[in-house]
Amino acid sequence: MATLVGCSQSSGPSLEPVGSAGDLRAALAAPEGNYRTFETPGELGREVDVVVRGTITGIAEGRSIVYDPENYPEESQSHMVVSVRVDDIVRGQQAAGETSEVYVEVPTSVDVDTDALADAAPRDVLLFLDEVDPRSGGAGTRVSDVDAGRPVDSRLYAPWPAGFLYLDGDQVEDLRIDVIELGPGWSEHRSLDSLERAAASG
Repeated sequence: MATLVGCSQSSGPSLEPVGSAGDLRAALAAPEGNYRTFETPGELGREVDVVVRGTITGIAEGRSIVYDPENYPEESQSHMVVSVRVDDIVRGQQAAGETSEVYVEVPTSVDVDTDALADAAPRDVLLFLDEVDPRSGGAGTRVSDVDAGRPVDSRLYAPWPAGFLYLDGDQVEDLRIDVIELGPGWSEHRSLDSLERAAASG
């Protein structure tokens, strides 16, 4: 199943690395274009390949994709790969069944200090994931560093919007969008445990 997360391209001089919990979201490229949203975690859970509860164990530099190599060969989208230990398979099949770790790709908007981000990142996360083909970035694209950020030939996943959830104080947050904008079916949940139950039973 292909993810509907939009991608943005980045070019020009590198920015200063980021490395704090507050900058983690700022390091990511926001979803662009139209993407499908769902009224409840259960509805999204039925759509994705797998929903997992897990623990972040590391962050590394990932693939680079040039979306229009013919006209803009120097404009590329960088990614980082978040390694997550699977603590519970909430819904679906863990396509990476041979391992207890999943590797989640997210696009970055600036150069990142992956070690600092890994130290600052939230540990407990709830993920709504689709598997992606690491060799492809879409029709007509050029992909570099296909296996970057994870073991060679391991599976690669991408989260949906509202698909990378964590708890910040007493507020549920997503890495790339504001959960409250999704409506009461999401914002009524005050904990990852509550979201996990909703995703499993929807």
